[in-house]
Amino acid sequence: MTKIPYHTLRKELSSCFQLEEGVHECSGLGLNFINLPFQSLAFHVLPQSDELQAGENSLDDFLSTPDTQISENREFVLPHVQSASCGECEQVVILLHGLNERRWDKYLPWAGRLARQLNAAVVLFPLAFHMNRSPEAWIQPRAMIKLARRRGEQYPGLVDGSFGNVAISTRLAEEPKRVVWSGLQTYLDIVSYVDQLRSGVVSGVSPTARVDILGYSVGASLGLLLAMIDEEGRFSDSRLGLFCGGPVVNHLYPVSKYMLDSHAAGAMGDLYTEYLDEELDRDNRLRDFFMRTRTGRTFRSMITYYQDGLGLRERLLREIADRVQAVVLKKDRVARAYDAIHTLKGSKGDIPIPVEVLDFPYSYIHEEPFPVHEDTGKVDKAFDKVFEQLTRIYQ
Repeated sequence: MTKIPYHTLRKELSSCFQLEEGVHECSGLGLNFINLPFQSLAFHVLPQSDELQAGENSLDDFLSTPDTQISENREFVLPHVQSASCGECEQVVILLHGLNERRWDKYLPWAGRLARQLNAAVVLFPLAFHMNRSPEAWIQPRAMIKLARRRGEQYPGLVDGSFGNVAISTRLAEEPKRVVWSGLQTYLDIVSYVDQLRSGVVSGVSPTARVDILGYSVGASLGLLLAMIDEEGRFSDSRLGLFCGGPVVNHLYPVSKYMLDSHAAGAMGDLYTEYLDEELDRDNRLRDFFMRTRTGRTFRSMITYYQDGLGLRERLLREIADRVQAVVLKKDRVARAYDAIHTLKGSKGDIPIPVEVLDFPYSYIHEEPFPVHEDTGKVDKAFDKVFEQLTRIYQ
């Protein structure tokens, strides 16, 4: 099938995209959006009000709603971008996005390229409390600018505080364990989605379809967890593409006006690298999850590089190595190429996961590898190169 340039694909798909349930044609591209309702039954794993630390103290009402009661995170639309010619698609790729993302625009050409080239369906699966799973109040500029100003006054010397990251920064600084519990909710939601697919209730996708994964940034970490844990074989045949991701969590550097401010990143680092053992002594639920379940042990192994999880992580990575392809970027300062290689290839460098390190002849950052304001021809070529590499694992 003829490749459509990145900028054209992004523009055309953005004009077609909406989050209303139903089928929406993008006929000029040979693609359809099939938006299906989804209900998360895993919200019970989220922290209850009495589990949250009394920190951060000045949370506004719209940020202090108990996690289990945030309705947008429990019921939402799952957009599927799929080839109009595949009928009931025999391949589906679950696309997992990055941290603190609120809009799907950047991912539409990724999904469109895969759907067209593979004759497949690509499901845009939002992480818990992200994208269309988060309240609109969290992205209202006036309220967020006010909260960001207060947060800057509260923490002198704060780095990269912004109205765009103040909601997630406030929530994670208040309770860094939200990363684990919201990650677990998303993990269980994806498991539930695959079960629904197998039962024949996912419109436009065959119940026998192969389920693959494309994980970007922190979504790459979740994709790895799905493939590594896989207690019941749901992902035993799945191919996993990783882009700008792969390092363990404490080797990610998310301080950015688009992601987290320095106080929130510091609070997470303190908990997961300095004080986790002490926290496990206090928090019975977290200790039981990390110590007594395969899922929890694997989650923990992907948080820190060394400690007890090293052997488990490397054994599981070795088991899935022939189904993984990673692409990282030389100038990425969030998921650095060295850290991705060190995690994916292991402490001895002998895990046979292919990791391609690319660089582009224009200015880019982790959060925007294909910026719309840079040279169109150069960005189009870079996009083609990345997706040529990633698509190989799915074919």
